[in-house]
Amino acid sequence: MQSFSNAREAKEFLAERIVSQARRDGVSLTEIERKMLYFSETYWTLPDMAEVSAEFDRDYDQDEYETKIAGLVRGIEQELIEDEEADRSWENAVRVLRDEDHYLVVLIDGANEAEVKAGRPPGDFLKLVLTALLVIAVAFAVMWFFEGRR
Repeated sequence: MQSFSNAREAKEFLAERIVSQARRDGVSLTEIERKMLYFSETYWTLPDMAEVSAEFDRDYDQDEYETKIAGLVRGIEQELIEDEEADRSWENAVRVLRDEDHYLVVLIDGANEAEVKAGRPPGDFLKLVLTALLVIAVAFAVMWFFEGRR
C-alpha cells in the first residue's frame, strides 16, 4: 500500500491513475481537463490554475467533464476490486484529500453517486411499490381469516 505524506502526493497519484485509465479506455483528455484534476481554491494546486480554471469555465461544459471523469473513476474502481493493494492506496489517497478542499474529491464522489443512481434498473421503484401492496394485502387477508375464526 502506498502512503502519502501530503495532499500534493495524493492528488498526483489519483490524477495519474485517472489519466492512465483514460489512455487505456481511449478517452481523450485535453491538457485543460488533465490540469483541472488538480484544482483547489484554497490548497496546493498547479501554478497556472487561475488561467486554467478561467479557460475551463469559458470553453468547457462542467457536467460533461464530470461525467467523463466519473466514467474513468468507475473503471479504476472496478479494477481495484481485483487488486486489494492498489485499492488501499487509492482509498488512502482519497482519505488524505478529504481533509482539504479539492475538486478531485468532488469528482470521485460524483462517480460513486452516479453509480448508485445508475444501479437501479428501470421499473425497480414500481416493483417495490407493488411488493409493498402485496405484503399489505396478505397481512389484511391473514387478519380477516383469523378474525373470522373467533
